[in-house]
Amino acid sequence: MGKLDDNYIRSGEFAKISGVNKQTLFFYDKIHLFSPAFVDTQGYRYYTFAQLDVFSTIMALKTIGMSLEEIRKYIDTRTARTTQELFKSCIGKTRDKITELEILSREMEKKIELIEKAGSIRCGEVYIEHQEKQYLQCSPYIAGDAADMERYVCIGGLSEYRLRHQLHCGHAMGGMVEKAFLEHPKGNQTKYCRYFTVIDNPEKDKGNMEKSAGNYLVLYYKGPYDKTFLAYPQILEYAASHKMILGDYAYEESLIDEISECRSENYITQITVPFTFSG
Repeated sequence: MGKLDDNYIRSGEFAKISGVNKQTLFFYDKIHLFSPAFVDTQGYRYYTFAQLDVFSTIMALKTIGMSLEEIRKYIDTRTARTTQELFKSCIGKTRDKITELEILSREMEKKIELIEKAGSIRCGEVYIEHQEKQYLQCSPYIAGDAADMERYVCIGGLSEYRLRHQLHCGHAMGGMVEKAFLEHPKGNQTKYCRYFTVIDNPEKDKGNMEKSAGNYLVLYYKGPYDKTFLAYPQILEYAASHKMILGDYAYEESLIDEISECRSENYITQITVPFTFSG
């Protein structure tokens, strides 16, 4: 080929116009997805302005979720009919993704609210707070003498649920403590009888429980999760001095957790215990 006319542009300029880098063009050529119109004897690659239409089509197909291999097979056989069918098949997945992102956005807002709340409370003091009703997705019951592996399995199952429902960026995974352990802790770490995650819409008969609305004793503990039992004597002392009868469970949920902080000594856990006044 002789002198190139004005319809040819070099790879760097084509990449700039297309919004990608040259390495993308080289890779697409390598996998036979999109090749330059001409390569000169020195190895310089040239494209035409007409190829911009094809490249924008590749970018559109990539955006709707097609793999490069799928695009390579589709690009040279596409018709208006096949494109219509393709977009119909992909639009449901797109809407599902939008729903997932909306859920993720709400969960991120919840995390922001929890961190803000942590900045406004005083740790190590007992409060009486009104708590709104919450729905909890719970793990199976875990006996006090259960092996560590049983606990890990319960944590793993609930973690999988949280990931599947886009809940891992909002409320932290919480734990329920039986009254017997609250009153007489054994060992050197907190023993939870169930793990839970707060949910907005409970699924019927799917392992969820309800944390009732009402007044609760609340203490914010600063430190590792497994040492929250160190705060229990203070809660028991407050309850006894105010003639309170504690409920069956304490609920623990972190405001500052491993997502927010890398140092466990800075974690802040909200401990809430329902109560009634003795006659």
